[in-house]
Amino acid sequence: MGYVLDTCIFNHLCDGKLSISDLPSDQYFVASSIQKIEIDNTTDSDRRDTLIKKFVEIDATMIPVESTVYGFSHFGAPDAHYGKVGKYYLEVLERLNATKTKKSNIGDALIAEIALANQHTLITADRVLFEVMENMQAAVIYFEV
Repeated sequence: MGYVLDTCIFNHLCDGKLSISDLPSDQYFVASSIQKIEIDNTTDSDRRDTLIKKFVEIDATMIPVESTVYGFSHFGAPDAHYGKVGKYYLEVLERLNATKTKKSNIGDALIAEIALANQHTLITADRVLFEVMENMQAAVIYFEV
């Protein structure tokens, strides 16, 4: 199985808090349109360009999202299934919202669901997301930066 990179990992790679060599290298990396959308929404154009370079450098295999959420998924994209709610999205979102309520919980839940549904390992530096995944007995790696 592969490793799903939470978007915060790309931020830490960009900031030099992590290097690609710090990441596991025994499996392939996986991403979805959600990470790309979050990177593309970065308002600082220089930072966005650096994040895109890291995203490209990782060379992640792109896989479809399991759920489609208005405002977070690209409708019409190859991996967008209008109105589809996957098996894990609502549970992950509910658990995240019980601890911290913020807009990024939606993206985090969508990314976590990709790992859960496809039996990939999530790599994150978000402590709350790590704990939610761990409590769901999901494969997860936490980087404290």
